[in-house]
Order: sequence, then C-alpha cells, then structure tokens
Amino acid sequence: MKISEDDLKVIRRIIDKLEDEESKKIYIYRLLYSLTDDIRYIYDMMGGAARKYQREIIKKSEEAQAMFRLYELCDLYSFLLKKLPKSDGNIIIFGAGDIGKEILYWMRRIGFEPKAFCDNSSEMSGTFIEGCPVISVDMLEKKYARSIVIIATYKYHTEIKQQLSGLNISQQLIYEYERNCLLSYWGTPYFEDEIFKPKKNEVFIDAGAFCGETAEEFAAWCPSYKKIYSLEPDKFNFEKLSDNILKKKIRDIELIDAGLWSENKTLYITRGGDDGTGSHVKDTGIDEVKVVSLDNILGGNEATYIKMDIEGSEKEALKGAQNTIKKYKPRLAICLYHRSEDIITLPQYILELVPEYKFKIRHYTTFTYDTILYAYVVENENRKGSPKL
Repeated sequence: MKISEDDLKVIRRIIDKLEDEESKKIYIYRLLYSLTDDIRYIYDMMGGAARKYQREIIKKSEEAQAMFRLYELCDLYSFLLKKLPKSDGNIIIFGAGDIGKEILYWMRRIGFEPKAFCDNSSEMSGTFIEGCPVISVDMLEKKYARSIVIIATYKYHTEIKQQLSGLNISQQLIYEYERNCLLSYWGTPYFEDEIFKPKKNEVFIDAGAFCGETAEEFAAWCPSYKKIYSLEPDKFNFEKLSDNILKKKIRDIELIDAGLWSENKTLYITRGGDDGTGSHVKDTGIDEVKVVSLDNILGGNEATYIKMDIEGSEKEALKGAQNTIKKYKPRLAICLYHRSEDIITLPQYILELVPEYKFKIRHYTTFTYDTILYAYVVENENRKGSPKL
C-alpha cells in the first residue's frame, strides 16, 4: 500500500478524531504494518498489554486460559509454559531464516530467551543472529536433545520434523510453527463498557454473525434491547447459528442467511478455514450467495448499534447502510484489519457520511487479527464530565 498527499490529509483527519492515546498508538502502528507488512509493528503496538497478559497466565494459568479462551494447540505461550518444566529448560529455534528471526523477536517481547538457533547450513554454525548463537545439528543432538525445539520453517517443515525424530528429540518437545502460533485473545470485542454503555431499546446489527456468539454476548450485555438482526452468508455457519439461537432462546432476533453489501444481488462465497471463520464473498466463484444492503433490510427503520466483521466486505456494507447511518447516527464497531487499505478507507468513508463521528480503536489479540474501529457521535458534548456515548 502506498500513501499519497491526499491520503496524508485523510490520515491527519482520522487521527484528530481519535479520542484517546491508546487509539492513536494502535492506529499509527497498524498504519505502519499496512505500509510495510512488518509484523514487528504489531508486536510493538501490543507492548505492555502482551506482557501483562503473559504475567496473568504465569500467575494463574488454568484460570487465565479459560478467561482468555486460548487455542492451546497453536498457542506458543501455553506450549512453553506446559513443556518447559519437562525439558532441560532450554529453547532452540530450528531454522535461522526470516521466520526464525520473527520468532526470536516475539519471544523476547514476551519474556522468553531462546538458548540458540540451529540450522542445517554449516556456514551458519558459530555465527550470531541478534545476539543469539547458531549451533550445528551435531551440537543439538549431543548437548540439547532434551530442549524444546521450535521448527521455524514452512517449506521444509516435514523434512525437519523427520530429521529431529532421527536425532532422538522428544516429539512432545517439538513445537510446529504455524501462522497462527502466536495467536491468543484477551478482552471482549464490541461490548466494552469503557467504549459504549448499553442503552434501552437497542437495535443491534450483527453482520458476520458466524454461529451466534456475538448475538448471545449482546443479549447479555444489553438485556433491554428491542431487536437483533443477525446476518450470516455461509450456509454451514447459518445452520449452526439457527440451532444456537434456538437453544439459547434469544428473543426478538431475525436471522438472515445473506451477507451484507452495498446492494441486493448475488455473489459467490469462499469458505475460509475448517470452521468457516474466514468465509468471505467475492465477485466470481462456484457457490452462489445472497448479499443485501442494510438500508433495504431496515426499510427506513432505526438501527442503534452496527457491528461488522465480514472479511473485507466492510466498505461495501457501509455503502449499503449509508442512509441508516446518516439518519440515525448509530454507534459502529467495524473490523479494521481485513484489507491493508481499511486503516484509511473505512474511517474516511464513515466521516464522509457523518463528519461529527468520533473514534476509538482497540486491539484484542496477540497477532494481526481483531483490531476494531468504534465510531460514535458525542451527545451533550459541552456538558462537564465524560461524554455520553
């Protein structure tokens, strides 16, 4: 992504609309990440939050794991905390390439110091990477066979795992790096009281309803709501959504088996991930799917809170909600990370619709996912004390 002079003017305006320092920090780091694709900007953005998160896990691991809903199979934190007591206390990163360097950087950010890199290249042996020594495979086998070994490669992952098995490295101490290996959650998106307080007779739009978790959380957060509209285009997810809403007995909810878009039409869907968490619509494909505009769904009626987590379709969906947004100025919670340009284009478009919107931004994972833009109009702005949102 490249930035023009006009983009810089937009960025300045967006930053001016951000209501607290945390939002400004997140915005700047996410912008830098969008420009460079350098994951270190995301790690720097998290800073103290990640360290606080780690301390909580160490202090009371079982409670924290339940609280933060860790994915234990892919979470590096959990793996290290469980396996270090069963090892010799050392951590070896196998693979001294870019992925290995990324893991080294991240581990230092969360308070772990690897003992060494290991690499099959004889030229690397005896060198240092960011102050961390590189050892030979022979040294690994002779001196560190009871260490935790993190496989830091995609291309040769299978071969290295077989190689480690031949070196009598315990399979229980081998960590298989995946793209999501650093992903963990903290906080609850959308319903933080420090961002928004629930109001009576809320009309909530749950775009990207998945299996109904957000609708359930909203109903608990705002028991006095008027209605929920839940939209989900993935047919498998929609079946689970319907079942879950029925089981939970959530009242006054309308389930819509369609995606949110700028107009009513037919597009195509690509199912994302084994569990459908990344399913998204696109212009071409095989499996057809309905998309609808929010303005057409509501027919001029009010929405008070609109949430969108729709895998890159947020801009089109905002276009299809423009009449509702202009007329009622609902509170918005819009995912800001699916496309690199979203960091500029989404807040820019929202301000085009309603110039008086103000923003806050929060980030909820230890990876690139789940950065959320909150937009709202401040009521009674001139009164003393905190604004009413």
